[in-house]
Amino acid sequence: MTAILDRSTELTREANALLGQKDLVNASLKYIEGLSLYPKNAVALHNLAALQISTGQPAMIMGALYQLNAAASLLKSDQYRADYALALAQSGHGRMALKYLNAHRNAFQNSAAVDSLIQQIASQMDLKRAALKSVLARKSSPLALKELNAFIEKREFDRAIAVFNKQLDHDITDARIWRLIGHAYRMSLKMQEAQSAIRAGLAMAPSDYDLHILQIEYLTFSNAQLASVACARGSLEALAPNVRLLSSSAYAYIFAKKPEEAAALYETASAEHQADIRFQLAYANALTDLDRHDEASAIAIRIAETASIDEINLASALRILNKPGSGAVLKPVFETIDANGVTYSHPSIHFIRALMHNDLGETEEALRLIEAHIESDAATDDEQANIAMVAGRLYDKAGDYDKAYKMYERGNALHASLTLKTGRVNPNSYPDRVRILTNDLVSKSSESLSDHTVASAPGSPRIVFMYSFPRSGTTLLDTILRTHSGIEVLEEPPTIRDTLLDSYFKGAPHQLGVGWRQLLESFYDTPPETLQELYYKNFARLSRSELDPDTLYVDKMPLNTTFARLIKYIFPDSKVIFPVRDPADVVTSCFCQNFLLNDAMYQFTSMERAVALYDQVMSFWVKAEEILDLDVSYVRYEELVTDLQGVVQPVIEHLGLPWEDGLVDFWKTARERKVIRTASADQVIQKLYTSSKGRWTRYSALNDGILEPLEPWRKHFGYA
Repeated sequence: MTAILDRSTELTREANALLGQKDLVNASLKYIEGLSLYPKNAVALHNLAALQISTGQPAMIMGALYQLNAAASLLKSDQYRADYALALAQSGHGRMALKYLNAHRNAFQNSAAVDSLIQQIASQMDLKRAALKSVLARKSSPLALKELNAFIEKREFDRAIAVFNKQLDHDITDARIWRLIGHAYRMSLKMQEAQSAIRAGLAMAPSDYDLHILQIEYLTFSNAQLASVACARGSLEALAPNVRLLSSSAYAYIFAKKPEEAAALYETASAEHQADIRFQLAYANALTDLDRHDEASAIAIRIAETASIDEINLASALRILNKPGSGAVLKPVFETIDANGVTYSHPSIHFIRALMHNDLGETEEALRLIEAHIESDAATDDEQANIAMVAGRLYDKAGDYDKAYKMYERGNALHASLTLKTGRVNPNSYPDRVRILTNDLVSKSSESLSDHTVASAPGSPRIVFMYSFPRSGTTLLDTILRTHSGIEVLEEPPTIRDTLLDSYFKGAPHQLGVGWRQLLESFYDTPPETLQELYYKNFARLSRSELDPDTLYVDKMPLNTTFARLIKYIFPDSKVIFPVRDPADVVTSCFCQNFLLNDAMYQFTSMERAVALYDQVMSFWVKAEEILDLDVSYVRYEELVTDLQGVVQPVIEHLGLPWEDGLVDFWKTARERKVIRTASADQVIQKLYTSSKGRWTRYSALNDGILEPLEPWRKHFGYA
């Protein structure tokens, strides 16, 4: 325990230093990890709350009040009690603050300070003596656990929260109450407050496994990846092994893109812990991310075909098996599930079963299943969002385009609402990033980089870059190119982003909170030869292979377009492949695609945002072409699907490679791949088709002028 307390104290000191440097994000991570090790660290709890209040965000402030209540209850110092009362008053709870100070008057060592603080708060509220006396005379009873639990059982979560927040003039020392309030906030999709309530509960019951697990899971659900990993590491170090803690920690590592650590948790666990189904599923997910797909599928099939499987674990197992072209794999699994008499109502299971039918060409059965499980009154539900997006695809296939479009609208609206409520995305972050990169390009417009040279190390691999815009045909072209014996394609890797981060942190672990202007400054301060080395290191890490100087590597990332200048700076002689497609079809296809949302993909949840982003990115590209001396091969999607060899052969030859007849059978190569990591995965395993041309014209909702801002781009690229 002494070592853990010392480590928690050390992390708190490091956090305090970062706080002094105004590095709020990384200071908070240090506080969180320290609290996971030793939840009764009142200093860390108090300072983290002060940091959260400084953000000015209402959800942060409410959560901070909970943590200050817990810190004051733990330390019982005059300072902490006064800080809590002042925080209550400053956040609009002045009467609560006065009642708290009056109720705890005898607990203060300096009673005169209490009277002074009461007068200060009353003066700020403009309370006269009689009104102040009336406030101080009011007494309230502490909230009863039974009363709170009754609200939770009736799913009256907002009422539970409102009643609880009227009791903040008391020391709340019952961890069970904090847990219930955390659950109420979780069910209301208010994740910041939920996390703070659980943190306060842990301060009261530091060895409570359930609270440690909830803290990790709430952070993981909120997409707070670094914080969830910090909590997982702290809890695993502080507590004896527990299979639920192990599996929740494994999922935290997976969501933070650390599958090696997740797999290691399982592989080093006891045989007893390895027998747990949820832990096995976490391991299978880690194996999938490590491209060990056969092992992952074997685990998932064995679990899915277990007669006594519960539907939550069944849904998790089926998600692992659900890949483009997996209908033939899923069919016998569902036949076994049916034979075992397993009943289920989980939307994901019906959703995956419908996808299986669709993959097998059984469109009517797929649509019947989906229609039976659409809930018209679903408010913010990821499962219903997924069902709506698949319904859109199936209605499209059936030729009912207007109904399809309404389903796409519904699915996108649900996805967008949920991600915003849970704080998973910043809606302005990606457009702001493009704006900064555009300003960087324009501010250096006198530098074409035509004479810029970089002395590459002997034996360096050859890199070609493919970028444009999502849904422009990049995945189809990447699938064709990788069929060539001399080409390897790395599919949508964050190579440039990670190189920027590496140049900034200079070997130290990456942290959050670094702005794009800071990254650009450190990027240009780094010698281009060093940037090349960092890039190659990241490429090898992300491809999980040694780079061969005799192989041509294609770095395919559609939205690397706005990194054009940075790429040219690192690789002055690099060739670029730029697929082009009718802008109206591109934007329509983005809107109709069920993307996993991040700051960039969030823009495609509305046609207006999608149109705006296309205009912003292509405006950058036109400037880049004017300013930079780029070696670009354009590939027009509409020509590619009708004349593959005529379009691709000149590109292959421009890359310095001979044509190979096997490229026309690219779809066979695609079907042999274990996984395709893009939204176009189910399309590129088919032979070429032309049905996507003019897609936007099928939806009557797009005839009201919403695509009008794209007309200049349609003319620019020769589509109007």
